[in-house]
Order: sequence, then structure tokens, then C-alpha cells
Amino acid sequence: MRDIIFGPVKSRRLGDSLGIDLTPHKTCNLDCIYCECGKTTKLTNTRENYYKLEDILKEIDEAVRTRGHIDYITFSGSGEPALYKDIRKLISEIKSRYPHIKLAILTNSLFLTDKDVFDAFLEADLVLPSIDSVLDEGFNKINRPHPDIRLAEVLESLIRFKKAYKGDLWAEVFICPGINDTDKELTALAEYLKKLSPDKVQINTLDRPGTEKWLKPLDQEGLDKVLKFFKGLPVDVVSRKLLSSEKKEEKGFEPVLETLKRRPLTLKDIVGMSGHTEAEARTWIDTQIKAQKIDVNKVNDKETFYSIKK
Repeated sequence: MRDIIFGPVKSRRLGDSLGIDLTPHKTCNLDCIYCECGKTTKLTNTRENYYKLEDILKEIDEAVRTRGHIDYITFSGSGEPALYKDIRKLISEIKSRYPHIKLAILTNSLFLTDKDVFDAFLEADLVLPSIDSVLDEGFNKINRPHPDIRLAEVLESLIRFKKAYKGDLWAEVFICPGINDTDKELTALAEYLKKLSPDKVQINTLDRPGTEKWLKPLDQEGLDKVLKFFKGLPVDVVSRKLLSSEKKEEKGFEPVLETLKRRPLTLKDIVGMSGHTEAEARTWIDTQIKAQKIDVNKVNDKETFYSIKK
């Protein structure tokens, strides 16, 4: 069985985040053009128990006992976590066993139309739904959903969820130039976000290799335009930054390998995650390349990323 747990990963937003990947790579009900995990190979809207509940909990127990400080247990990874059928039982068990650790869910929010998922997510401390477009045209171009998905129903369910939810909700918006950065798209998105009233609106754009090579990152001019439309909203522009210059705990390269199985990393990412110096990280990278364990690729012929060799 593949590892379900990865990290803790050093996250600007979530601190030391222990990831839980509840679906096989790459199983999802979306096939987003920007997904750093690659193209969806199993596009499904059917919820299943891909792993035994007791096996997941066993891995979490082991990680909490042996992997050091954890700020968040985070449902994330290579697919939509709500595709796991017993997610409500899993969340309840985690909250019961580890009340001192916060629980976060990164979700496309499509299953909030399902009462079981709706009620399950209410138990989380932080929910981060992605909302890239509130118009069918933009949604279909960017997120490429399973044919059973009805965007209007999803958007209404998210509004209802926010009203019932007691935790923090951070809406994530991924800007894809040429698609959801038009006046029409941004106007509709801003109106919806004001109605939703999230605690944060996190703006992101391409900074790792996505599914489609033609997708470009948003430039400063484009960002200024987005911020103008989103004026009055609690906006947070998400970007990779160096960790604090203070002395870091050396965690080694094992968390790096676990993360590389799921998404590409830059040298800066590897340095921050491992706690090693840049020189030590370069030496480790060279060794992994020579052993044919990792691949090297560039985004827009500028930034270098490393990933597990397929």
C-alpha cells in the first residue's frame, strides 16, 4: 500500500502540516489545467473507501508519535479528499484522538451538495475551498469537471456551508490569464465572494509546472487588476517565500522525497523543508539525479523544479 501520510511539510499558511492523501494518484472529480500533481487519470464523482479506515488512522498515529511538532493535520494530496466515502468517520476519529491539533481540509467543495460531506466538514478547524470561476465557461475551461457536476448547486451549497460553519474559511482563487482574469469573470467572482464572506481570499497563480504547458503565470499588471476588482475583500496573495532566516530544525530529506511523490519542488522548497543548507541540498539533488530517482524541468525556461522520476 502506498503511503497515505506525508510530511510534516513546512507551509507558510499552515505551519508544520501533516498531509493526508485519501485518494490514489491521480483520482479526482476535476482535471484542473494548473494541477501540480498532473493530469487526472481517473475522473470520477463516485465516493469510495480507497483505503481501510484503520490503516489511515494507524499511519496518523505513527506520524503524530514520531514526526515531531504538527500544527495542522491537513487533508490534501493528489485528489479531492471528499471522494473518500468514510471521511466523516475519519474526521470524527481524528478530532477525538488529537483535539490539540487543528484539522484543515483543502477541497474543491464540489461535494458540499452531499449532506454527509457537508456535516463532516463542519467539524474541521479550517476549510480551504477552491473557487476559480463562478461562470460555467470559465469553470469548464479551468477545472474540467466530471459531467455530473452542476456549478450553480455547488456555489449555493458553499454559501450555506459558510453560514453554518464555526471555523475559518479561506477561499482559494487560482488566476489563469486569458480565462478567469477578464472583466466579466472577475466581476462575477468578486460579487460571489462578497456574498460568501470568507475569512480570507487567497489569490494564487502558476508557480509550479501545471497540467497544461501553455498556461502562464499572472504578471504584476494582471495581479493589480485582480486586486482592483477584489477591493474590500480580505485578500492574501499567496507566493512561495524563503522560510525565516532563523536557525531551522534539520529534518532531513525524507519529507522532501515524500512530498516529491505528490508535487514538484524548487531548490528553495527543498532547503526550507529539509532544514539543510543550499549547498547540502544541491549535493543531495545531484545524487538523486545520478541515481535516476528525480527529474528536472523548468517553467517558462526560468525556474527549475524537481519531481520524482516516473
